[in-house]
Formats: sequence, C-alpha cells, structure tokens
Amino acid sequence: MIAVIQSNKSSKVNMEPVEEQSLIYHGDPEADNEMLFLFDYACYWCALWMNDIYPTIESKYIDPGEVKFRTQAMVYVNDASLRLADLDQNIKKYAEDQYHQIFQEIIADSQNEDLEWGSDQYISDLLNNYQLDQDLILSEPDFYSIKLSRAYTSALGVEVVPTLYINGVKVEDPFNLDEIEALIK
Repeated sequence: MIAVIQSNKSSKVNMEPVEEQSLIYHGDPEADNEMLFLFDYACYWCALWMNDIYPTIESKYIDPGEVKFRTQAMVYVNDASLRLADLDQNIKKYAEDQYHQIFQEIIADSQNEDLEWGSDQYISDLLNNYQLDQDLILSEPDFYSIKLSRAYTSALGVEVVPTLYINGVKVEDPFNLDEIEALIK
C-alpha cells in the first residue's frame, strides 16, 4: 500500500503503487527522478496539462533520461472515467509497449466533440486501431478502479486532478513549470 513518509524538509509520500499493480514508465526506468501524474481521463484540466505542460517536461526531462514518468488513472468525473480507468489498467498489464501512445491518444481525443469519446464503441474502435485483443483488454481488471482511486486519494491526499508528485513531493500548482523544475534533482 501507499504510505506517507515524513521528512525534515517537507512531507513526502512513498509513490509505490498498490501491491502488484502494473507500473509503466515513460522515459528511462532508471532515471533519478520520478514523476507521478494522477488524472481522470474525463477531466478537462488533465487534458489541458497534457497539452500545455507535458510537452516541455517530455522534451527537457523525460527524453534526455532525467525523469521517469508514470500515470495513475482516477475515477472522479463520470462513467467514462470508470470505463477508461479499467481500460488503463489492462493496457498497462497486457499492452505495456503501447500504453503511453494509447494514453496520449485518449487524452487528445477527449477534446474532440465529434467523437463518442469514452463510450464502449470508442473503446472498441481504439482497440481495433491498435490491433489489441478486445476480450483480453476488456476483461475485468485486477483492481476495482473506484477502490484503487480511493486508495490513492486517501494515501496521497489527492483533492483534485490533475495532481502531480515529483520524487514523493506534491506539486502545489501542476501548471507552474518553475515549481516542477525546482523539484527535479
């Protein structure tokens, strides 16, 4: 389980996932810095963060190998949140090499009003596009996504999404690049 670790400088959290939860990193898994992005697929602000902040982080820190980036889908907004959080777990487990690309596509598609985004048909089409086994990917995930969200909410003190942690320290304003950069070693 996730546990809070007290530090003399600031309150840090142990960002380890719930036991046996699949971990997928974007970037060098041996990087000195770890960034955890907690989000809801149906959250407008999460998509905005991915569009406005993430490209800078990716080019300056992830691609050069300074930061390993991982995500945790939460369930806060609506039914699509739950469907996509379940999908997220299974893609991490069964299609880890494609996870980051699929994650980014779902986030980008969330802003497209012409799609039936988040619906069962949207998910089916997405899986077909990536040539993934629908029965496998749409099977019951290992963890009930709402319970998983509650575990992270409780352990990490998540009040809103997007929430960002760097090396166990919560970023007060995830849209503030100066604050993000100050927490990267």
